[in-house]
Amino acid sequence: MIHNFKKNTVTPVGLYESNYRKVISLFPCLSNLHEQASNQTNIKNKYGNQSKRVYSNQNLTIEVLDIFKYTTIIKLIRQLPINSTKMTVDVRLRLCHDANLAEVIGFQEMDNIKKYFYYPNEEMMLVDEKKQLNFHVKTLLDIAHKGKNNN
Repeated sequence: MIHNFKKNTVTPVGLYESNYRKVISLFPCLSNLHEQASNQTNIKNKYGNQSKRVYSNQNLTIEVLDIFKYTTIIKLIRQLPINSTKMTVDVRLRLCHDANLAEVIGFQEMDNIKKYFYYPNEEMMLVDEKKQLNFHVKTLLDIAHKGKNNN
C-alpha cells in the first residue's frame, strides 16, 4: 500500500498573499485607501491619523492605524467569548498594496516580531513565532469568511 503524503510547503510569501486577498475581500474599502493617501499631504504617521477609520463586519473589526503610498498598517480585532468574559485578539498587519501582501507586525502587546527567535530566549517566543502568528491570522480570516458566507 502506497501512501501519498503531501508535505506542508506553505511559504511565508504565499501565506502573506493569501491573507492579503482575504483581508481585501472582507474589507474592499482598504484596497483604495493608499491611493487616497498618496493624494494627501497632511497624513500623520506612526499611528497618529487625524481621523480614525474603523470598519467592521459581524466577526472582525479593522482599525486603520497608518496609511502610506504603498502600505497600510491596520489593527485586526476579534472579540472571543471565553466563559463569561470576552477576550480580545489584537493583531497588527502591514498591508503592502503594490505586492499584495499582509504581514503580521504586532500581536497583543508585542511589537517588532522577528522572523526567527533563538531558543531559549527571554521573551519565551517560539523559534517560528512570526510564522505561527501569520497562520493564526489566516485562521481568523477563514472564520470571518465562513461567517460572511453564512449570512
